[in-house]
Amino acid sequence: MKKIRGLCLPVMLGAVLMSQHVHAVDNLTFRGKLIIPACTVSNTTVDWQDVEIQTLSQNGNHEKEFTVYMRC
Repeated sequence: MKKIRGLCLPVMLGAVLMSQHVHAVDNLTFRGKLIIPACTVSNTTVDWQDVEIQTLSQNGNHEKEFTVYMRC
């Protein structure tokens, strides 16, 4: 019985920590104004689909063309 009690805390702690793992599934959205020196970018929403930051590479498969309305 003592052996089981000794294992309860590590097992419960492990379960709590594992349940706190977060997997981001929301799309990245830009809203409002982005201030760039001498320019203002207004209310643009860009749907990036599923981008995993860990797998970004220089081959450009994560790039996307979109229109941005700017006032400079």
